[in-house]
Amino acid sequence: MSQLDPRDVQIQMNWTHYVGLMQIVILIYDWFLTLDQEVELIWQCPSKTRLPVILFFSNRYLTLLGNIPITVLFFWSKPINSDNPELGSRYFDFYVQTLLALVQLNIFVLFTLRVTALYGGSGWIKLFLFVLGLAVTCNSIVHLALADRQPFVDIKTLSVLNQIGNIPIFTTSQGLDFTFVWVGNFIFDLCVFSLTVWRTIDIYRSTYIQGGIGTVIIRDGLMYFGIITLVTLGNLLVFVLGTELLKGLLTIPSNSLSSLLMSHMMLNLREDNEYTMNHSVPTQLSEILFN
Repeated sequence: MSQLDPRDVQIQMNWTHYVGLMQIVILIYDWFLTLDQEVELIWQCPSKTRLPVILFFSNRYLTLLGNIPITVLFFWSKPINSDNPELGSRYFDFYVQTLLALVQLNIFVLFTLRVTALYGGSGWIKLFLFVLGLAVTCNSIVHLALADRQPFVDIKTLSVLNQIGNIPIFTTSQGLDFTFVWVGNFIFDLCVFSLTVWRTIDIYRSTYIQGGIGTVIIRDGLMYFGIITLVTLGNLLVFVLGTELLKGLLTIPSNSLSSLLMSHMMLNLREDNEYTMNHSVPTQLSEILFN
């Protein structure tokens, strides 16, 4: 790191700033764009259980509010703790990892509920996704702990240190640990996507759907799950191929995008609830999750 050209460092940091700024702008813009739907479909509509409200608000606002301090510190060049910069970096990394873990856990729960509902509440599907999610969680805990034990990247040049600021960077060994974390997430996403593809095709073949296959793809979550799977794969590839400065480029944006898409799916399902019930289409998440 000490041999890096400050110009190269600045270019890579600019990319990180651009992506981070784009992420928070999208989150805030989307919040304003869908606030009226949220009020109409969530606040003003009574639910049979509190679970849907808890899941929706934790998914939506944990991501939005949790990313505000991250964005501020990304653009704040001074260390969090001027007396002990390394300690401040560890605190910041812990905050980021905790936020990502909570959002990801919420997404796992929504994935499980959605796919289980698509399969009519199948206990086997629920058990499979629960065991898979538990394995992915254990894998993440182990590799995050291993990455946390690794020493920080040694930056000896003051100008480079000032350019990087509070942006998390990873050594090659840390990048490998985070790669395994996202491999687990990708496997879970891919399984959810595959199960949804199979069920969507089955529903389309056996049931008349007004609006055709496009309606099924959007309503049943296939489009959302497909995008989330591709984004997770992209983040995984960045960890494998990226430099020490860019390995974490897509970590927070991919997590935020996944959360945003799940919020959209929940709103769309809530909006489509009456249509789904009237036509007896076997996509019962609106019954299980939103009534």
